[in-house]
Amino acid sequence: MTLPRGHFLFLELSRITKEVHVWSPHFVSTREHCRFEVMIQMANLTSGSFKVVVETVNRTSWVIGEREGKERSGASWVIGERKGKECSGWEKYILNIGRISQKFIIVLEVVNWGVTPGHIAVDNIALVDCFPDFPMTNSCLTPKFQCKDELCIERWQVCDITRDCLTGEDEEQECKKVPSTGRCDFQEGWCGWHNILLDNLQWELHSGETPNDRTGPSFDHTYKNASGVYAYVLMAKKGRQMGDEAKLRSALFNPPPPCHSNISSPFYNSCSIRFHYHQYGPHSGSLALHQVEVSTKEKDKRVSQLFWSFGDKGDQWHRHMVVLPRTTHRYYLQFEARRGFSTKGDVAVDDISLSPECFGIGIPPEILNGYNYTLYEDYMLSSCGMEGREGPTTENCSLAYNNTSTEVTMVDTPEGVRMQRWVVPDSGYYTIIAKGASGGKGANYEHGSSHGAVIRAIAELYKGQYILALVGQHGTDSCKKQMSSKEQSPCTPIRTVTPKETTSLIRELSKLEILDGGGGGGGATFVFLTNKQSNLMPLMIAAGGGGLGHNTLPENRVQHAHEPNPSLPPVSGVEHGNNSAGGGGGFHRNGNATVREISGKALMEGSHGGKACYFSTNGMGDGGFGGGGGGCNAGGGGGGSTGGSAWNDSISNGEGGYSFIGSMVLLGETLKRPHSGGGSIHIIPAVDNGCGCDFQCVALDEYRHDVKCLCPEGWSLDYDNTTCRSEPPSTHQDPKVPIWVYVIGAIASAVLFLFLAFIFFFLYNYYQHKKLAMMRRHVLSGPDLQLNRLREASDNMMTEYNPNYEFGGGTYTIRDLKDIPRDHLRLVKALGQGAFGEVYQGFFRHRAGDAVEMPVAVKVKFIRADYYRKGGKAMLPIKWMPPEAFMDGIFTSKTDV
Repeated sequence: MTLPRGHFLFLELSRITKEVHVWSPHFVSTREHCRFEVMIQMANLTSGSFKVVVETVNRTSWVIGEREGKERSGASWVIGERKGKECSGWEKYILNIGRISQKFIIVLEVVNWGVTPGHIAVDNIALVDCFPDFPMTNSCLTPKFQCKDELCIERWQVCDITRDCLTGEDEEQECKKVPSTGRCDFQEGWCGWHNILLDNLQWELHSGETPNDRTGPSFDHTYKNASGVYAYVLMAKKGRQMGDEAKLRSALFNPPPPCHSNISSPFYNSCSIRFHYHQYGPHSGSLALHQVEVSTKEKDKRVSQLFWSFGDKGDQWHRHMVVLPRTTHRYYLQFEARRGFSTKGDVAVDDISLSPECFGIGIPPEILNGYNYTLYEDYMLSSCGMEGREGPTTENCSLAYNNTSTEVTMVDTPEGVRMQRWVVPDSGYYTIIAKGASGGKGANYEHGSSHGAVIRAIAELYKGQYILALVGQHGTDSCKKQMSSKEQSPCTPIRTVTPKETTSLIRELSKLEILDGGGGGGGATFVFLTNKQSNLMPLMIAAGGGGLGHNTLPENRVQHAHEPNPSLPPVSGVEHGNNSAGGGGGFHRNGNATVREISGKALMEGSHGGKACYFSTNGMGDGGFGGGGGGCNAGGGGGGSTGGSAWNDSISNGEGGYSFIGSMVLLGETLKRPHSGGGSIHIIPAVDNGCGCDFQCVALDEYRHDVKCLCPEGWSLDYDNTTCRSEPPSTHQDPKVPIWVYVIGAIASAVLFLFLAFIFFFLYNYYQHKKLAMMRRHVLSGPDLQLNRLREASDNMMTEYNPNYEFGGGTYTIRDLKDIPRDHLRLVKALGQGAFGEVYQGFFRHRAGDAVEMPVAVKVKFIRADYYRKGGKAMLPIKWMPPEAFMDGIFTSKTDV
């Protein structure tokens, strides 16, 4: 291009030239940061354009430029078109292609709409960072992984939920041995990741484009289309401000093998976390990843920041890998997303995975040196994929529990209740976590939610005992309202209306009462233990949430499942009003109350869900198995030990059911966290001598994030929460507490005592001064006060007060008194003498020449030096000195008035 002898591709445009294409050879899959570069030069192409199109072998095509990775079968669309120009020099055109997982070609397309003459020239076409370098030999250097086509990739790219090899063998290397919590694409749920409940933002699962424009992803990273699921934080929640955060925490992991920390090992630093993140928006905040070590001793906990990103990173998924720090403790991982200046800053993550080496997978036994990543066997009972009013069948559960550690048998109790039976494999303590199902949504379900209860308890079980369980099923949603008569609704029976019926139908329309729109109530989850006599002993009942009404009020929270309430009888819920929704089923039937088809059935009557009051072709609005009430205008009540009540107005949600915790369990508690969806039961065995405990370590949640030590009967837990003592811990001072703690406590107590003493002394003096001042004021205001007693009052500001100078409700001070001319005053005789002057009897004339004189008392002051002097030294001012100080004074002059 820059040399005279160089060549370039030249196209001269004519009137018949409308569209011209140039095809590339076939290329294999590309890397994630692949980009296309080309030099172009145009002339007289103002009505045309230049496009770069990618076409895969299955004829899926798209135009490169705006949102990388979009694939739509049999369609193409312009997202990065370069408009033609009148005349231009050579320009470099760079487009991001991104990752393509199949063979493809690139098509250069020139469109012209008849303006001639003109031309376009193309040169220096290149694909940059698209293809890896192939090895010069037939093998890859350690520790790289070699694909079947001899391509070498990094070892950390194996089992990272991204096909880096052309045929995908890098995702088939014992990847299924990695625990499900260590490899998550969010397609099947959270995989053990969960929100840390704060009053701030929350992580959510989402597919497709985010609600706000110019922020957040448009597709996931796994499938790169709208069907894929990813986790993200919607920053546009109301009431949120800059700095608010959302925390997403993983399940608990055991420490990696020692070779990960051995610098001489070929598997040194082999344990890593891989993930993809999306941080797009003009005011994006930050995304951080931390590793938190878990220990029973708070001082041994360590938090390591593995990753931090701030600001707008563009509208694309970014891949990141970080090696985990050395640790010998269990740990969990935690993403933290913080809000930026405005709502334009959604953050998302997808395809999170730990490398197989973190679990000792793929490492030779001689290097592991006896290391064994212990996967604690947990058991989970579910609704076997069922939803609605009828429970699962044997076939449903056989399919659901296939290839899992859980084995159940479907049995019928003497009362005719269909339950799942699980056999205790070994004697010991077990954590049982039961979750009730949530209720269904109403017809206008833009707002509102329904949550089932989450009950946790510890039970001592024996090998061969039976656990009988009825797992609550999610109440079905109501039919969504259709705004067009052309749309078919499963809640509206299809019927042809003849012309003769039209008139009568119009007359009846005003009498029509619409009874639909409420969601079904959620079913409760019941857990029973059988004794030697095969009697059922209830361990716990996790209540279901109530169904949402047709028009749900956002602030109405009665629909959430309730904690145990011993004052309520264990019966079905009450149905209020005519045409009410179905009440939730309880343990027993509610006396002689009429049981309708819409009512949720009590446990002793089969615990079937109630049927919706409106017609539905697919069970919409039905209550969930486990006693959920059917929906009507209002939502159905939730099942429970005591069923939730139901009403008949469209704004009412069904009441959530009430839970139950038996007396034979330990640490029974209703967990304060919302649960949506179907019910479930998690059974987690305790670990002998685990977590640093002397006896047994029990989990307090299904992911073993929180644990607690237990001691055998007759023993108690010591102050360190790990050691068991044969006698209750004494109340004397613990010798393990450092002495400096007591020193600081003693100093703090002394300082507090002195402070309180000072406050008391100050208040007491203030009270005494105030009391004395009131007494002096009373003395000065007396009408019969002798002149010679005035000296007893201190010369403070209150001596200026004189009630005789109050006229018309106002108070006058000395400054307010007028000067009196000397010739208007006539002194008659002296009345008394003091240290500060003499008092005379006199008469006062208002004006010269007045015949009437007013009798007055006149005080005459001494004019002394400003300070009283003695022995040539200035002492205190005279006005501050008591009369006794003037006993040896010499005064020579007097003042006028």
